[in-house]
Amino acid sequence: MDRRSPSDRVPSAGRRSTLRQTTRRAALDVDTSGMPERRTPLWDEMDARLRRRLDTLRRRDVPTTPGVYALYRNGDAQYVGKASSLRTRFWGKHMGRGASMTGSALRRNVTDLLGIASAADIKARRYLPTADDAARVVAWIRACEVAWIETPTPADALDLEDAMKAEKLPPLTKR
Repeated sequence: MDRRSPSDRVPSAGRRSTLRQTTRRAALDVDTSGMPERRTPLWDEMDARLRRRLDTLRRRDVPTTPGVYALYRNGDAQYVGKASSLRTRFWGKHMGRGASMTGSALRRNVTDLLGIASAADIKARRYLPTADDAARVVAWIRACEVAWIETPTPADALDLEDAMKAEKLPPLTKR
């Protein structure tokens, strides 16, 4: 039995077509003050998804399908990423408690945000995070929420992530 809500399931063929069409064109509206307001239809869709608190999220709650996920803190998107398996990527790489952070850009970028070390130094192994560093990063991440959009293929996840980054780049996401 599929326990996910209908909005979490893979989009229908018609919905995938609409997502592709939306990603291929910029949306620009004018607000009542006459100033351009950039619309972000893909982020609007992600923002409307069910958000799960990471401090209570269980491994089995995360689907094994490809998709794009967004991390939120205090209601604001902080990071967007893609995965060929949401469970493996998110749970296996980002929710880890170990000091190794070379496999997770999110964890490296949080380390940078917290002033522990630069993401580049960690990736290049010029700085090796300690257990205390890892605990601080895990605590920061576990205070967030996650939402995701499942996609039919990893290639669709890559396309969707690229389009979302083009619409809006969250502070912990690098190009």
